Amino acid sequence: VYTITTTGGYNPEEVSWTLTCEGKEVMSQSAVITYARSHAAVREYPVSLSVGMQCTLLMCDSYGDGWDGASWTGLGQVALTLDCPTYTYDGFPLTYG
Repeated sequence: VYTITTTGGYNPEEVSWTLTCEGKEVMSQSAVITYARSHAAVREYPVSLSVGMQCTLLMCDSYGDGWDGASWTGLGQVALTLDCPTYTYDGFPLTYG
């Protein structure tokens, strides 16, 4: 089991992401609307995957100004963030167990 960790940033209600591995959606997190905004807010998501799988991460920002300090870490990727409305980190291999 792997852990995906996200930080909230300044506008967490604008942030969403979808993780796809081997062509199947593994996990998706829609924008979280919260009145207790905290740049330091951390969320953890457990995910069960196999070593060697090819994964794609689609990151979106509904307002279009980027993730405003939010980040996504997991599966060998560290503190990915977004500076535009959408971005895809395509085809990174899951290389550790």
